[in-house]
Amino acid sequence: MKRLSLIWALSWLGACVSNESTLGTANVPGPENTKSDPIHSPDILLIVLDTVRADRLGLYGGPNPTSTHLRRLSRDGVVFTDVTSVSSWTWPSHASLFTGEPPWIHGAHFAAREEGGLQMGADPFHASSMRSDLPTVAEQLTQAGYRTVALSANPLITERFGLTRGFQETAYFEDDAHVDAAANALLESADSQQPLFLFVNLYGAHAPLEIQSVPWLVNRPELNSETAPDWLRPYLRKDDSRIQMMRSPAIGEPIGAFSYMKGDLSIPEEGLALLREVYDGEIRTVDHYLGTIVSDWRSKRGPNSVIAVTSDHGEMLGERQLFEHGRVLTPELLHVPLVVSAPGYWPSDVQIDVPVQPHHLATSLLFFAHILDSGGPLGEAVNGSHANHPIQAAAWRDDYWAEAIGPRFGQDYRYYRLADEVIIYGTEQGVEYYRLDHDPEMNQNLATEYSDRVRTLLAEAQPSFPEGLPTGVVSTPPDTVDLLQSLGYIDPSTSNE
Repeated sequence: MKRLSLIWALSWLGACVSNESTLGTANVPGPENTKSDPIHSPDILLIVLDTVRADRLGLYGGPNPTSTHLRRLSRDGVVFTDVTSVSSWTWPSHASLFTGEPPWIHGAHFAAREEGGLQMGADPFHASSMRSDLPTVAEQLTQAGYRTVALSANPLITERFGLTRGFQETAYFEDDAHVDAAANALLESADSQQPLFLFVNLYGAHAPLEIQSVPWLVNRPELNSETAPDWLRPYLRKDDSRIQMMRSPAIGEPIGAFSYMKGDLSIPEEGLALLREVYDGEIRTVDHYLGTIVSDWRSKRGPNSVIAVTSDHGEMLGERQLFEHGRVLTPELLHVPLVVSAPGYWPSDVQIDVPVQPHHLATSLLFFAHILDSGGPLGEAVNGSHANHPIQAAAWRDDYWAEAIGPRFGQDYRYYRLADEVIIYGTEQGVEYYRLDHDPEMNQNLATEYSDRVRTLLAEAQPSFPEGLPTGVVSTPPDTVDLLQSLGYIDPSTSNE
């Protein structure tokens, strides 16, 4: 893995023209900025490891050494072990991370076709926009004198889609290597006297599955197009660099992941295990870029800076007859990492097992910046004063998937957890009930045996998901459709490599 030329990155940074391949400056008002005391205005680095589920990280007990640099960072901070994302795809999860509010409040999530929303391609999915009246973390930090910058390899986390509202400068890049180089260039040139808030999205674990040169994948005959098993060969790119389950094997044929979820494609258990190992290789590469960015950050911004690392959601890799993410709520999609290093605020080398959620970071980051007086639920967990807050998540229907695969994707889902009890409602089965103390992977639905308890929890849960009014259409520029199609966000069946 090779970092791009620093000379190239610096020339890119110096250009500062407003388009998606370079820094675009948002029209965000802010006072003149000075930085007199790093403790009172700490630099803040927030990194999202896009599509990284906790159970595949070595730090969280995963089977492969995928998180060397995240583990190293954890020794300088707090590791939260029981972390539940508020939703299962980029759009709602990032909006929650930036506002501190859940999707049923901020409004950014899948929307019914008749509601309009984000429309992509001939067979679009639809999503509504984030509410414009909710203040974002970036807006509040900008107003407090921070320089606020967002660097993303996720095409949805860009100025054109509105999620980066409040950042003074934003940039989208085609891969994590470019994000890494851009972060290095920014840190080389940034004013050390002005506090800096840098958000980074590392996208390498997202589909398609890129085959990395990691020890457990080297010389695997299954990943060679000449010796690959029959089920895999149609989805293995000819140069053996990528597995594309969200592509159709040929023009007009069903998408591989769709065929599997419908039961038309059979993948043996050893095949699913192989896909998970390829995914692990992607996570290890993402961890590499995490390490270089954190190293640069530490050397340029000093020991008093704050670093927070989390994920927006996980990924289904054949479990429960599912691929991809976004439309349902399962442990594989909701259990994500969270590591926070905040010297002078929180302790180091500490593990917290209290249930928390990533979007609570918004309050904590504003607390570190002395904008709020409390660190919120994460601060309570660290300080030992955590109340038994419900843990909640939601997923909304996707009309396109429902038509292409089946009705389970044509309904909304709500996840409500109190201590070790979880209910999921809106499902075909009515209400599901799980006991995490005995069944952490949620494989045994006990709703029938505990019907009275289910009714009690459902009565508590339903009022806690207030539905806001539709927030309006988000348009998709024509030049973005091909990019989103290549990443599996929209129907790619009309094109094939």
